[in-house]
Amino acid sequence: MKKLLIGISTAALALALFVIPGFATQKTDLTNNQWRLLTVVELPTGYTNFMTSHPSYDENGATFTFPDINSGHMVYMLGNYNNDLTGKTITVKASWTPSTTYKTRSTCDSGDLAYGRLELQDTSSGTYNFNDYWWYNGQKFDLNNTDNSGTITALLSNRAAWTNICGKSATDTTVYSGPDCINGEYPAVSPYDGFTNAIKNVKQLGLSFGSSCRYASGVANDTPSTFTLSNFNIGE
Repeated sequence: MKKLLIGISTAALALALFVIPGFATQKTDLTNNQWRLLTVVELPTGYTNFMTSHPSYDENGATFTFPDINSGHMVYMLGNYNNDLTGKTITVKASWTPSTTYKTRSTCDSGDLAYGRLELQDTSSGTYNFNDYWWYNGQKFDLNNTDNSGTITALLSNRAAWTNICGKSATDTTVYSGPDCINGEYPAVSPYDGFTNAIKNVKQLGLSFGSSCRYASGVANDTPSTFTLSNFNIGE
């Protein structure tokens, strides 16, 4: 599988750690200013950087507007969670402006397929390895679909539905060696054990936006379009 994420090192450095009060009671209070957005922008030097912002809040949930293609791409909607997720179930409900013109920075599908996916990580800054970032593949938000709302119900016990940054399954007990997909070296830990460790020490939890093969390549739309996170629950 192709590399799933663009610019993750910069993103990790950009995330300041803070505790989301709602997670302490296993439910996120969406009316509080506790979510942050990371938008990737192109710099005049040709490099990329991440801009941090926050959604707006009302009785419907936490809402943001996708940037137009010339100003950037929305990559993450994240909060922090410093606890053990082993055996938990995460339920996410969201809605978005119906559109067939969402685009990503990916080239694997010409950038024409845009999705929102549940993502977790056990690091918030500094160095990381291929077992630190995990995506749920059982369900996703298909932004180009005419049905403009959806629910993701993710069981942490369903290992087969989770893949790491290099596309390895959480069921994979192989201990890899040599260069990995993120220009590093594989650690002496299998994806199976890496996932076990990650969900015991989750630091970041939320949604990433990207294509069918690059899960955090970012999404934009030249047509004014919003995304509303209406429910985010962590339960048994």
